Amino acid sequence: MAAGSAAVHPGSRPAAEPEPSDALRALAFPGEGPPAFSRQLGALVDASEQPNISIRVVLFDADTIPLPNENFTYFEGPVQELDTVQADSGVGNLIFDAPANTARFRSLITRIGLAALSEQESREYIRSIKKNMESKYA
Repeated sequence: MAAGSAAVHPGSRPAAEPEPSDALRALAFPGEGPPAFSRQLGALVDASEQPNISIRVVLFDADTIPLPNENFTYFEGPVQELDTVQADSGVGNLIFDAPANTARFRSLITRIGLAALSEQESREYIRSIKKNMESKYA
């Protein structure tokens, strides 16, 4: 997202495989420009209102977080030693399950959570961007 990054909270897992959303369709047809991006923002907000999905915006001026140059998903369960991280990197898909690695990602998630807007503030921020785009490109 151009205005910030979304953080996934530990334990947030989809209940079932979702149907393709407007956000995914917008990504598939990038030539649609601002209207597609506006729909994508709306789909993010709508999805974040489900009980098992969380969205948090980290503003780019939050300089206290050493964000990695990769996307990652943290999988946790009742036994912390079995937690696993799946990370995308320039060399491909990486899996981390060593306790030292998962501890590093847990620490990163905590720091992101402290610097991020609340879930409600994040939704309001995304809605304001969407509204601005719709008024500008209507």
